[in-house]
Amino acid sequence: MDNLINPVFTDALLTVMVASSILGVSALTLWLLPWTDTDIRSVDKVLNPMDLTEDSLPLRRLAISRSHLG
Repeated sequence: MDNLINPVFTDALLTVMVASSILGVSALTLWLLPWTDTDIRSVDKVLNPMDLTEDSLPLRRLAISRSHLG
């Protein structure tokens, strides 16, 4: 019977576990981010209580408009 605690198998197992943990935490982080304008404004108000903008103003989008493409 082969020994299951050989260094190559242990290293491969730990590598797979760490890689899957990093991917899982990354996915959880993205899932927990605020995605709606209301959520973004509420987080901004918590972090910056001296908010001088109006709630009715639309938030800027990161999309590139066609006029900037040339």
